[in-house]
Amino acid sequence: MIKSGKNGVSRLTGFRQRLAGAAASEPTEIFMILLRAVLVLAGLALVALVAWAVFAGDFRAAGRFLTSDPWGVVTLADLYLGFLLSSLVIAAFERNWRAALWIAPIPFLGNIWTVIWFIVRFPAHMNRKLAGGGARSRRLP
Repeated sequence: MIKSGKNGVSRLTGFRQRLAGAAASEPTEIFMILLRAVLVLAGLALVALVAWAVFAGDFRAAGRFLTSDPWGVVTLADLYLGFLLSSLVIAAFERNWRAALWIAPIPFLGNIWTVIWFIVRFPAHMNRKLAGGGARSRRLP
């Protein structure tokens, strides 16, 4: 069963209308739909890899290797630099307390959390920016 939205329009119908209205005049809408789909697939693949590693690997041994091998240290530095850059992007788009709520879990949940932000929040920010608003000019739901 498909739930109805605010005006009695089903979510599926609203999606179809947005997709149909995003013909050649709205390539950004199509791009955002494709971006979300790719990010959902990438996020699910990353979740599957983490689940596999949890059950098949030795977390302590991997940690010892990463901190003792020069390439392991480089990998960790690269990872945390990516976390910092993701946090800066989120902070540029979100308001103060909301930014903190999105940024705080990144060191613990990693890029799975960053993917969730890009799926949930980024398209709305881009739509607002393309409509003429700045990064923080209007409130989002």
